[in-house]
Amino acid sequence: MIRTRRVSLLCLTAIGLSAALSACAAPMHVYLTYSGAPETSIDINILEPGIASGVEVYYDTQSRGGDPKPYPHKIKAQYHPTLIEKADGRTIHVATLAGLQPGTTYYFVAGEKKHGFSKERAFRTLPGGAAPFRFVDGGDMGVDGFVVPLLKLAAKQNPDFAVIGGDLAYEEDLAGFKTWDRWLSNWEEHMVTDDGRTIPLV
Repeated sequence: MIRTRRVSLLCLTAIGLSAALSACAAPMHVYLTYSGAPETSIDINILEPGIASGVEVYYDTQSRGGDPKPYPHKIKAQYHPTLIEKADGRTIHVATLAGLQPGTTYYFVAGEKKHGFSKERAFRTLPGGAAPFRFVDGGDMGVDGFVVPLLKLAAKQNPDFAVIGGDLAYEEDLAGFKTWDRWLSNWEEHMVTDDGRTIPLV
């Protein structure tokens, strides 16, 4: 069930999603979460196919077409060790963008020189103050059946973020990389608003 809500105000905290994915070039997955005030910050989570250094995010308030060079702002992502790394070698890096303008759309690419960069993505900060915002919430997702139509329907509500209550990919084994690959691929492909914004995950 999808519930769309318009709410005023306040700061959300979110948990980061530890995930695993199949090896490929460039970042394997890029997804958004919050660890600070969502009107002025966002966390960009980057999963690399192996040990990587110099993982960065380049960003701006206007589209730069995906080439890292024209973006006027950049930030280095912080490496976070996980159990998955020991099992498979893939690594996760998080770039926290802070000091952003409320109610503003930002465009970014993420990655590093060895494996390449993601395609350009976009997100919008929450408006802040008493201004309303919109989110969808749900849970018990998995990767099969009605998941893709459900994600498409959720994205059509053009939410500022999505809250998932639990039971995401139904995979608890560290060896279950392909299940998490599918879950993250579904999210990246289908949880995008009509105007092309990637929907953050809470």
